[in-house]
Amino acid sequence: MKILKYISGLVVISNFVAVVLFSKQRTAEGQLLATATLVGSVIFTLAFCLYGVRFYRRDKFHAISPAVICLIGLPLGFYVGGAWGNHLKAQQFRRNLPRYQELVRLVKKGGIQRDALNYSALVLPPQYADLARRAWAQTNSSGTLFIEFITEFGIPVKHSGYLYSSNGKLDGASKTLHPWPYRSGICTNWFRISD
Repeated sequence: MKILKYISGLVVISNFVAVVLFSKQRTAEGQLLATATLVGSVIFTLAFCLYGVRFYRRDKFHAISPAVICLIGLPLGFYVGGAWGNHLKAQQFRRNLPRYQELVRLVKKGGIQRDALNYSALVLPPQYADLARRAWAQTNSSGTLFIEFITEFGIPVKHSGYLYSSNGKLDGASKTLHPWPYRSGICTNWFRISD
């Protein structure tokens, strides 16, 4: 019976770790890992529930305790793991903010090479390549510079990243914001974006 409690604890912990990792950095691989962990967690939880029903008369609380651990631990793990992962992501952005600002300065002075096929796409220098998987810069008709830094890709179309606005507002950015229905301010001139 103890082994089932340990397995249920392991199921809860592995799900928590997968949620934290995926919330911190959304990637296609992380999404697959989180999905596989979720499916495994549901299967184990159902098995523990069936075990609890089958052996409740004989073992009382001991029979249902693995199911209770999963039924309480999994939702709690999603909530706490998601919050913790998002907190780690915010810390990482704050730590990298000076480097993002240096990239903005380079874009403003023309020191970043543009992609030959798509002029708005930026070719990030190797020392900044870890900051974004893709980056685009556009200036609207009123002269506001918008730079998109796409940091996360999921399956099939979940993307997110950061948006810099030179005037600190999103007015006049309808073309830039069209693919980003979810956006929130982070700090002066910076926004979190996702689809």
